[in-house]
Amino acid sequence: MVGAAGGGRTGAVAGLRRLQAGGGEEGLTLGVDVPAPGDYQPQALPAPSRTAEVDGYTVTLAGDLVPGSSSRLTLSVSRHGTPVTDLEPYLGAYGHLVTLRDGDLAYCTCT
Repeated sequence: MVGAAGGGRTGAVAGLRRLQAGGGEEGLTLGVDVPAPGDYQPQALPAPSRTAEVDGYTVTLAGDLVPGSSSRLTLSVSRHGTPVTDLEPYLGAYGHLVTLRDGDLAYCTCT
């Protein structure tokens, strides 16, 4: 079940791994726009930032993307100023980066 806080456009995305006949795996991402009825009041996005904070946690991004090549990005997590060191893997990784392309919101995930 998917819920929406108010009216407008939201979406659902599923990231899957499919076993291939030769024994390998293939990544597959499925997405769909989901219209939500109600009073939609669009809000401007905040300015880009390398730091996000929620519930006492701070996530900081280091590194830069270089078009046309692989780039190393590092995310550090702290809580109330103290590094978080007890993370547990989720889906085989300590973190997942999800990127959305401006305009059409095309989706990409990296681990």
